[in-house]
Amino acid sequence: MRKVTHGMKRVIITVLKALAVLLLILFFAALFLAAMASADPAGKTQIVFHAESRVQGLHYALGDIAEIKGATPEEHARLRKIELGQCPSLGIRFPLNARVLTAQLERQGAGEDEGVMLRFPKRMLVERASQEVNMRDLRAAVEKEIRARVPFAGEDLVLESVQLPQAMPVPAGKLTFEIDLRMPARNAGFAAFNANVLVDGVSHRKLSGSVKLDMSVEVLQAASGILRGEAIQVGACRRVPQRLSQLRDKPIVAEDLGTSLTARRDLKPGDPLTWSNVEKRMLVRNGQTVRMLLESPSGLRIAAQGQARSNGSLGDTVDVVNVSSGKRIQGVVAGEKVVQVAF
Repeated sequence: MRKVTHGMKRVIITVLKALAVLLLILFFAALFLAAMASADPAGKTQIVFHAESRVQGLHYALGDIAEIKGATPEEHARLRKIELGQCPSLGIRFPLNARVLTAQLERQGAGEDEGVMLRFPKRMLVERASQEVNMRDLRAAVEKEIRARVPFAGEDLVLESVQLPQAMPVPAGKLTFEIDLRMPARNAGFAAFNANVLVDGVSHRKLSGSVKLDMSVEVLQAASGILRGEAIQVGACRRVPQRLSQLRDKPIVAEDLGTSLTARRDLKPGDPLTWSNVEKRMLVRNGQTVRMLLESPSGLRIAAQGQARSNGSLGDTVDVVNVSSGKRIQGVVAGEKVVQVAF
């Protein structure tokens, strides 16, 4: 009987020990569950910060560096816009401090007292997002500025070569250019440019380069041989396209043919007509006796004799002395030894 009683005591002790262990396990499990419930209550706003963030713009907000959970749509929108700092310079990874962020959010009504939970990683870094300047976009901006300078050229304007700088990074954002252009004489040759690179309207880079320009123009050529001093008639010319860079002088255009042009030297078929080998025929010469046609606004016309004091071709203004009165006046060459004067 004693043996049975002793055995039962051992069993009871073992059972009691097991119960005690079980109770301890249940106790600690309850504490853990309670802690979890208090750390992540249902419906509570949580802000979970990222370990690394790439931000865009001059300043970064909460929505750029953290994920917001459990907030109403209105509260979510408010929290996202809370500004926290200035973006670091391009290429710099800036560390963030959890205490500083906590204090900033508390001042904005997003702290623990307002029921907002903040979760931080061990280390937080923020850097500014970047992009490369697209050289094709830069070329298009330069070409647009060039064509704005010479709108009359149209498709005749030729960009033979464009010297651009190497691609380089700038902050991410809307990219635009301000082009400062120095055009060559006669719009043919090398045009130098400076480009101000703007991101979201803020200047970030200064680039420079050059463009070789040329223009296809319609010029007149001698269709047959023309002797020196010979008047150039429309039928003696033909129109051909030619690059402006190939012309040494300003070309004669079709509209100039009505001004009584003569050859300065002998011209061969195919020679371009320029102001270096063609000149306006002098219809009035200095010291020459000319016929003055004096005309009043009412239509009264009087003819008088005068003496030219300067040379002039058709349409030029010349000085003339009235032979009768000796008065010096100005008139416009209207024909061979004819000067028209208004009075």
